[in-house]
Amino acid sequence: MHGAASRAYLRLTASWHQATTSGQDAASLISQGLFNDQRNWVVLFGTRKLSPSGALVALVGAWCSRSEGVFLGFGNHVDRPASGPEVLQAVRVPPLLASACACTNLHRPIIPLPFDANQSPTIRLYPLSNYTFDTKETQPEEDPSVLSRLQRLESHYRQHGMRRTCEAILVCHEHNSPQVLMLQIANAFFKLPGDYLLPDDDEIEGFKARLNERLAPASPKEGDLDWVVGECLAQWWRPNVETFLYPYLPAHVSRPKELKKLYLIHLPPTKVLAVPKNMKLLAIPLSELYDNSARYGPQLSAIPHYLSKYRFECVNEQGELEYVMPGDAVPEQNGSNE
Repeated sequence: MHGAASRAYLRLTASWHQATTSGQDAASLISQGLFNDQRNWVVLFGTRKLSPSGALVALVGAWCSRSEGVFLGFGNHVDRPASGPEVLQAVRVPPLLASACACTNLHRPIIPLPFDANQSPTIRLYPLSNYTFDTKETQPEEDPSVLSRLQRLESHYRQHGMRRTCEAILVCHEHNSPQVLMLQIANAFFKLPGDYLLPDDDEIEGFKARLNERLAPASPKEGDLDWVVGECLAQWWRPNVETFLYPYLPAHVSRPKELKKLYLIHLPPTKVLAVPKNMKLLAIPLSELYDNSARYGPQLSAIPHYLSKYRFECVNEQGELEYVMPGDAVPEQNGSNE
């Protein structure tokens, strides 16, 4: 054994002896920093002799000196062992790697002052498995090409003025990870459920009607046609008869051709969603959408920004609150302190 490792072993043995004679356990000594080695050595130790109760070996924790890049890993029995520690391995590691290895810290984090002033309402998310996905008749696209779509937009503007479009942000979760439900067309093009409103439609009622056209079952039951329309999260303007939309209206534009609104839809615990046969309804994680305009475009890749102001409560299939994001008291019930 190298000299530095031998000295580390002697210090650890002395500290362990102090623990057994004074009645302290290893965790309390770790928290006091008595096992802190300032030489960037990773020292793993344990005992082979179990106490009479024969308790299983459990991981007590780890101590990390962030300033020196020191990481000491400790293995201990649940019951105090009958003998002192035995060094199993001692190796030198770089400070950055040592810090990365410190995945557990016995020191509780410093709790800052409350930081939730003017917080947006909490949104409850239900698991993806709660929802039933069905199919219905094909809904072909109205326009065979981008050019024909722009021509139809121009015709709409001449007859009815600015086009009003509403789209839905439907959020659920899978393994406590928020997911947005999106339609995929032709295995390539992604869009949110929704569409343009008819000229005489009320905004919210017309929006619900378009959602039902897209996602309601062919033979709806009670509740299948109900949608809880929440907050408008974004507005995208089309200044001219062209493909570009902007999250603001340029000052020189007085006659925009289209306004598209993205609404948060509060999903119930269970719901049947019927998707046209020529489309797929996919659950896309926020981590996949974020900063991924190359695949999803600027509107969809911005959804994580829109949702970042909310605190999500993730509920399991039994209706029990399982996780809160950002973190809250709920995760501590599972023994996590990170």
